[in-house]
Amino acid sequence: AGIMERSEVKKGGITFGNDNAGNGDAGLSAQTAGSAGVMERMGVQKTGITFGNDQAGAGTADLTAQTAGSAGVMERSEVTSQGITFGNSAAGAGDAGMTAQTAGSAGVMERSETTKQGIAFGAAAGSS
Repeated sequence: AGIMERSEVKKGGITFGNDNAGNGDAGLSAQTAGSAGVMERMGVQKTGITFGNDQAGAGTADLTAQTAGSAGVMERSEVTSQGITFGNSAAGAGDAGMTAQTAGSAGVMERSETTKQGIAFGAAAGSS
């Protein structure tokens, strides 16, 4: 209660806040100006559905580094056969061997053998 000064309300009504604070102005502050005065603004010379394209100019269908993806970087093999197995045919058949990605913790963590089965096998194996 002793931090901010409180002024007496001398007048009630819809304009009492403005009467106490004073009139503002319509000037732009740095906070409300946005890019005004920084970015160039072009006059709209033509209206209609194509006015943006008329101002900016027509684009091209060229690929950019952003839209190209891996074009020109990764090798692309030709699709020689179609059908449900064309991916496997092009890549070659795999094997059931484990890789570092699919192995999980095999070969890293110790595995205990289960000697007892049933609903309590985990508790029984941990207590031995």
